[in-house]
Amino acid sequence: MAVDWSELSGDILLLILNKLFLLSDYHALSLVCKSWHFNAMQAWYQKDHPELQLPLLMLPFDQTTNTCNFFNIRDREMLSLHLPELSNRYCCSSSQGWLITVDENLDIHLLNPLTRSQVQLPTHPFQSVYTDLSHPAGAVSFLKKAVLSSSPSSPSSSEDCIILGLFGNIGRLSLCRVGENTWNHITDSMVVIDHDYYFDVTYYNGEIYTVCEHGFFTSAINVFRFGQEKKEWFLMIQDRVEKVYFVESCGDLLLAVKPMHIYMFHVFKLDQKIDDWVEVEHLGDHSLFLGQNHGTSHLVDGDSSVISGNCIYFVDHYWDSYPCSKVYTFGVFNMEKKKADINKLSIETSNAPPVWFQQLPMLDL
Repeated sequence: MAVDWSELSGDILLLILNKLFLLSDYHALSLVCKSWHFNAMQAWYQKDHPELQLPLLMLPFDQTTNTCNFFNIRDREMLSLHLPELSNRYCCSSSQGWLITVDENLDIHLLNPLTRSQVQLPTHPFQSVYTDLSHPAGAVSFLKKAVLSSSPSSPSSSEDCIILGLFGNIGRLSLCRVGENTWNHITDSMVVIDHDYYFDVTYYNGEIYTVCEHGFFTSAINVFRFGQEKKEWFLMIQDRVEKVYFVESCGDLLLAVKPMHIYMFHVFKLDQKIDDWVEVEHLGDHSLFLGQNHGTSHLVDGDSSVISGNCIYFVDHYWDSYPCSKVYTFGVFNMEKKKADINKLSIETSNAPPVWFQQLPMLDL
């Protein structure tokens, strides 16, 4: 006699779910039926375990199997998700539990890889300019990076979800809200749009922050704040600047600066009392996760033998040879020792670099 597992009592299912530990087990149970999906995902996000705090490393999408692997660095566990929505798309970044993707027509979508929910964003004015997508660099040039102010699946903030994007070779800053039909350019007289190269953008305490180079390959950066309290900061760095990342940690806004061709970081904090940036030498028990993702900070369990506090976990990439491959760098920079452990991996041209994906406890179930 066949058993209809979808009729299993919810109380019994929850007893089983409470015995599970790995995200892959929760995901496997969620595929049985809609009711199991609801209970499995709800139990996972309500469970008090350290894995929820740490992001997963999303590896490049496999076009032949329509799957994408997510690596849990704490447990060395690989979670494989069937995501045909990523076919012929470039994943430019991740933010607030969502992936930001660009397809071959330069249409922009938000994708939740755990629920496969999607949100289509309006057409950007730059879309008519970038027409040659014979190589992923075309999509990269169109949308360099995007971050969300909140999750669009959150009932309390879905209508207020703002998408900030850096478009074009110089990173033209634009924004739109979920549900709107247009992108709006952010301009200001203090920003030299035609010269500065924008590294990153973020949304912090209701205001927009962005950072750009001060001249080409120099040792200085400009940080801008847009909002009611507009301001510009000029920061001198010891070395030539290659990349800069925003990240919020313990309620503070941090700025992590990577020098050119050196695997190290200078970290600055926005001091709220003096409204200025001060350099910090340590992160305490927290670690930062940086890359094409919305930068995140996490408290590290002192008993962990895999993840260490006071470190920066970063994923970097650059063109190895056009148009054949990319070289990806996964590194861990120790703030105390001022030293980085580096691993490099060469991958054939793909539609997405490895990015940190942060799981959030709010699902659109």
